[in-house]
Amino acid sequence: MKKFLTLLLALTLALTACMALAEEEPLRIMLSNAYYTAPYCAAYNPAAEAAAEELGMELTILDAAGNQQTQLEHANLAIAEGYDGFLYFPADVEGALPVIEALNDGGIP
Repeated sequence: MKKFLTLLLALTLALTACMALAEEEPLRIMLSNAYYTAPYCAAYNPAAEAAAEELGMELTILDAAGNQQTQLEHANLAIAEGYDGFLYFPADVEGALPVIEALNDGGIP
């Protein structure tokens, strides 16, 4: 009887986990684009939107206006709002480390 109850409990937990995975919300990704409207950066926006739609992801694109501090704020916003991923087109390569460290510390790839 004990084995039967253990098996029944294990099957119930497995079924619950499968149901949770089936009802999972789409991944939420944030893109911090250094220069939203600059020709060489703006091309990323529609490509990212198309890829996100194709993969069933929810994408938020933010303009950093060439400001590294703004991109750090974007990273902190993604962490605070529980985003699943962060795409980063840096405004300043030398200032990228604080953004990457914040994302790593926040557990966002």
